[in-house]
Amino acid sequence: MSSSGEKKTASQTDGKAAQSKKSEMGMMSYRMYVFDQENFQGRMIEINAECMNVCEMGMDRVRSLRVECGP
Repeated sequence: MSSSGEKKTASQTDGKAAQSKKSEMGMMSYRMYVFDQENFQGRMIEINAECMNVCEMGMDRVRSLRVECGP
């Protein structure tokens, strides 16, 4: 117990459990915008899950992209 009388859980005292929970959430968050022309113009596809091949999503050529979050 701390001097103020509050009980702390294991995750609060060492920080490992809370940190691993955050990293698990961060690893599963994806957000990327793919454009078929330069300078973020043309047709745009938003990818918010793991994508191994953008051609399967109907994008033949990627000329620019913007990654907002993801591994």
